[in-house]
Amino acid sequence: MDRKLPHNGQPPVIGGQRKVPMSHAWKIALLVALVLLFGMVVSLAWSAPQKAGETKLPVFSAKDHKLIEEYYLHLVGTLAPGSLDRSEFPLGVEQSLVAGSHVPMQLEKDLKPLPAKLESQLTANTGDYARYTLGRHVVLVHKTDLAITDIIKNVAVK
Repeated sequence: MDRKLPHNGQPPVIGGQRKVPMSHAWKIALLVALVLLFGMVVSLAWSAPQKAGETKLPVFSAKDHKLIEEYYLHLVGTLAPGSLDRSEFPLGVEQSLVAGSHVPMQLEKDLKPLPAKLESQLTANTGDYARYTLGRHVVLVHKTDLAITDIIKNVAVK
């Protein structure tokens, strides 16, 4: 379509407003904004919670929480006051110990199975998962890749 400008070189005036074609820079900016918006939507969709029909990872039950806390509270009561090591891991390591992450490689050697007396009272686990103490935390991990499925922080005794 051939646009004809009036003889003064200005775009035509329609309804009291000038009709100005969109510049090339604005078209590129609009295209970039649309691509970024699409990328955000895709990212949010990937990070959305999984469907209810998919397998759920095991977690500590409320009963397990109570039994673990009571066990270690009783154990702390039987120890001499100065014999407890209450030190924590470095801040970066502490922050990385969350459900959904993996046990850091430098801490794999520190995983210790729960005491048999406590383990026998807890809800039964499948063969793929095990409970361990890791420093002052109790973790439920997948045995093959050491993925943390649940964690109870600052209850155990080092």
